[in-house]
Amino acid sequence: MVKVGLVVVVIVVAAAAIVVLMVTVVVVVEVVVVVVVVVVAAFNDSRVFLQAQFHFKAFPLPPSPSASIYGTLHDGLGKAR
Repeated sequence: MVKVGLVVVVIVVAAAAIVVLMVTVVVVVEVVVVVVVVVVAAFNDSRVFLQAQFHFKAFPLPPSPSASIYGTLHDGLGKAR
């Protein structure tokens, strides 16, 4: 009787460990995906990418906020020197 209970406990603990590992892997993958998306968005402005890909010359996109913020920061740093 004790052996059957021990086997059940081992199976339940193993199943719980597998679930925890699966959840951990999913969370790690999601974090990696979010980091990659943020890095790509920071270094590759999507509007510039769209203009280069599809040549929207007839419908120019407005200037990107990231470019204007970078320009403002750059101007400020230049004046501070």
